[in-house]
Formats: sequence, C-alpha cells, structure tokens
Amino acid sequence: MTGPSLRERKARRTRDAIVMAAIALFDQRGYDNTSVAQIAERAEVGTRTFFRYFADKEDVLFGSGEDELLDTLRAELAPAGPADTPPAAAERAARAVLDLLALQAALLPTRERIIAASPALTARQLLKQERYAAVVEAELAAGFGLVRERAALLGRVVLTCGLAAYARWVATRTGSRSAPSSTARWPRPPPASPDSVRRSRSCAARRPPRPGRGASPRTSRRRSPRRRGGGGSRRACAAARGRPARR
Repeated sequence: MTGPSLRERKARRTRDAIVMAAIALFDQRGYDNTSVAQIAERAEVGTRTFFRYFADKEDVLFGSGEDELLDTLRAELAPAGPADTPPAAAERAARAVLDLLALQAALLPTRERIIAASPALTARQLLKQERYAAVVEAELAAGFGLVRERAALLGRVVLTCGLAAYARWVATRTGSRSAPSSTARWPRPPPASPDSVRRSRSCAARRPPRPGRGASPRTSRRRSPRRRGGGGSRRACAAARGRPARR
C-alpha cells in the first residue's frame, strides 16, 4: 500500500499551518478580534488559499479532521463478527476517536479554551456533539438491528463517557486537576452535624409572631420580657441558618 502523494503531503502541511496560525492568533487576540487575512498572513498563505481549505475562520476550529473522525467512528461501529455486541462496538469506537484526537495533543487544550470563551463557538460544539450521537445511533441501529430507542440510549451513553474522558485528558494536559467548565459540577456541602440538625428542626418548628390586624409586622410586635437563655436560643437558630445573630 502506497503512502500519500507529494501533493497530498503539501496540502496537509498547508492545512496544518493554517490551523496552527489560527489557534495561536485566537489565543493571543481573541476569536472575535482575529480576521481571516491575519490568519493567512501568519500562515504565509493567501486568503484564496485559506478559503480553499476552510469555509470561514470558525471552520478552522471544527472542520479540521472532521471527515476523518466520522469515518473512524463509522468503521469502528460496524460489527466485527458474529460474537460482536453493540456495547463492545461502541466502546471500540470511543477509544478509536480518542486515540485520533490524541494526535492533536499540542493544540487541543488551547482550542478548548478558545471555544469555552465564546458562546457562539460553544453552541456549535454542542451541535457537533449532537451529530456524533446521531451517527452512533444510526450505525448501531443499522449494523446490529437495534430498535431506535435502544440505539439512541447507547449513543448517549457513549457520548457522555467519551466527553468525560476527553475533558479529564484535556485537564491533565493543561496541568489543572479540574475538568473544563462544560463538565464542572458544584462541590457538595459538608455533612451537617447532629447538633446543627437538631437546632434547625427546633427553629423550623417555631412559629413567628402574628401581626396585629391593620398594622405592619414591625409595629405589631410587642416586646416580651427576656427569658433566661433566650438570647442563646436565638443565636443557636441563627447559627443553624448560617446568619449572624442579632444583639
């Protein structure tokens, strides 16, 4: 089997030069502040050459390697034999796609940072992920005879697991132990102690004083003689609610 021709290798180098120039400029100046002319100048090509490879500057972030990725996805989702199963094919496809993305390891962390900073780019990335899920669903339904609902469910599971693995990988490449914002989760609050639970229940069981008829709540409340321990009780209730107690 012969390798790519000289013309194909030159086209690949030109395409890669445009992608690297665009990502560098997007990262330095911002996506909205970078023009196609500036990308072409940085890549040392003409604007006509740029448009020969990409439809617009947004296509640089999403169109590069798209056909190869989809071809890999379809090839790995095809049944490998009579004993092959849909979950095995789905896992095989996810691993192959992640291996393909790993070839762009030098650019992906910066690319994800650029996309996360732009709502329009983030929206397009979500549409791209929906297209991947639709391809997985169609290939599993056609190759294994799955009903559409089951193929759709398996496609969503594969997409979710693949995105989680990809986000963790990107986070390790950037030196951060936290996942990107698209997969971030709020931290769990610390568990409540038994004393705070009892204080919260005691405060919830209390009824506020009823205002007098025709008067505002502030003017209708009468000050009652302070009971021993009353201030401590109010401070305990305020602590249970997480607010400072009134003096």
